[in-house]
Amino acid sequence: MGLHPSSRMQRVLTKFDSADSLFEGPASPLIVDRRVAHAIKGPASPVVVRMSSNKTSFTEELLVHNSDQEDSPLLRDSEQLPEHDLQKQFQAHLDQLDSSKYTCLIADMFLGFTKELADKWDVPWYMMISTNTSFALLMLQGQAAVEGGWHPNDPVKKNRSVELRGLEIFRAGELPDGLSDDPDSYCFHAIGTRTAAGLLINTFESLEKQQLDTLRSQLQVMALDGKVPKVLPIGPLLLLPSFSQNRRRKQNSSEMDPAIQWLDSRSESSVLYICFGSYRDIPTYYIRELERGLLLVDIPFLWAQRLPPNILKADVFSPDFESRTKDRGLLVTDWVPQREILDHPSTGGFLSHCGWNSILESVLSAVPIMACPLYAEQAMNSRFIVDVLEMAVEVNRSDELTGEEVAAAAVTIMTGERGSQIRQRMLKSKNAGHEAVAEGGSSHRYFEEFLADISMR
Repeated sequence: MGLHPSSRMQRVLTKFDSADSLFEGPASPLIVDRRVAHAIKGPASPVVVRMSSNKTSFTEELLVHNSDQEDSPLLRDSEQLPEHDLQKQFQAHLDQLDSSKYTCLIADMFLGFTKELADKWDVPWYMMISTNTSFALLMLQGQAAVEGGWHPNDPVKKNRSVELRGLEIFRAGELPDGLSDDPDSYCFHAIGTRTAAGLLINTFESLEKQQLDTLRSQLQVMALDGKVPKVLPIGPLLLLPSFSQNRRRKQNSSEMDPAIQWLDSRSESSVLYICFGSYRDIPTYYIRELERGLLLVDIPFLWAQRLPPNILKADVFSPDFESRTKDRGLLVTDWVPQREILDHPSTGGFLSHCGWNSILESVLSAVPIMACPLYAEQAMNSRFIVDVLEMAVEVNRSDELTGEEVAAAAVTIMTGERGSQIRQRMLKSKNAGHEAVAEGGSSHRYFEEFLADISMR
């Protein structure tokens, strides 16, 4: 339910008047994105985004289309997308691009191979990190993690704290499966993180200050060729004006949305919202334990569950679950306006898979989280918001989930004192996020710094 990195950067660039100089001449930023099918599976291709001279429109050109990608379970981890295959195909299209048109190259964090193109053109290469700073630290130290055996499949280390700078709060079992399934990619990402001109991160200084400081100090030590990449937290990008304008349009269209209408009939902060983003292949036993947990408590809920193609609601949920909860629950199997749901006065909690975008949306709505990570770096995100930010109550990962634990966490979030304390913390971070992107705020200043750097070329 988040935006692709290129979409984020498009909207960021339209915000800044100081970016005008980038478009007065013949050159402009080049943004290379990776478009992925639902559930981060299937075809993936680099997309070049070109901005018009008046900053009002964007042209997207699909350079490579992979039509033969298998619907592989390995692709549940976004870092395992077939980037090396893309590199070979992308290389064949380099002659289509005129290097004189571009001032820099901004790439998705998993498209590190585009650094070679930036070097060839002699333009700075920036990495867009769409998740949190802890994952950036893991990418930076990817080779050390691989060589040290810090991965979730190590039977000895999986329950031990990771002995890498800035990652000590995590157990090895909470790191992405890609560290063991595709270790070469993490070694490759480590080099990219160390050689970028800068890391553009969708976070803000006060939310992750300790992690950002650690990342900066580690880059000082690990940078190659004496060039230290800049760390530029420029988020939360969802608060930028162009996002807000788009959101207002969505709000107008969502006023008649069945989920919003249903929320309108509920009392303030009474509803638990359940959503796992665009991830659709939820194991059956996981669904059953969630159902059982919801049946154990008398809490209203809105459950948005995307379904795989040709799969019906009756194929996923227990036959009598919907009828037993019809007076206090709503099941939706289509797209829902998540930001509007989280901002709705009736929403009091969010059972989330802990994708970083969903976390930021929850923070910006001051809605406490029930953390239920599924895959990729989500277990890291969960640990961070539970133990460091103290904005969530942890629920075990999918292979350990029980209905009793779901029920207990729901009661804590929705009716307990801890839930109230979490709301107060999140409200402070919500306000801090707004301050960060406002003129003179930390994220605003970092992006002005980025614009100044690429404008000097």
